[in-house]
Amino acid sequence: MKRVKLIRQCTLKLEDGELEHSKTGEVPQELYDNHSGWFEEVPDFEAMTVEELQEELRERELKVSGTKAELVERLTGA
Repeated sequence: MKRVKLIRQCTLKLEDGELEHSKTGEVPQELYDNHSGWFEEVPDFEAMTVEELQEELRERELKVSGTKAELVERLTGA
């Protein structure tokens, strides 16, 4: 599975639900490989270090202090 944001103007019906335009979710790797232009990759913030998260926040001009969980929450809500 690949975590992505759907950028194509459509709604995908997946085995475990739907993924609507401009929403983030997981799609099978094969679907991503065959239609990569439909998607924008979403970073795996949980796997990133605090320093990497802070750099992402700086690029978005967001507050960089807090716990790792707070930084991830800030990025996923941004």
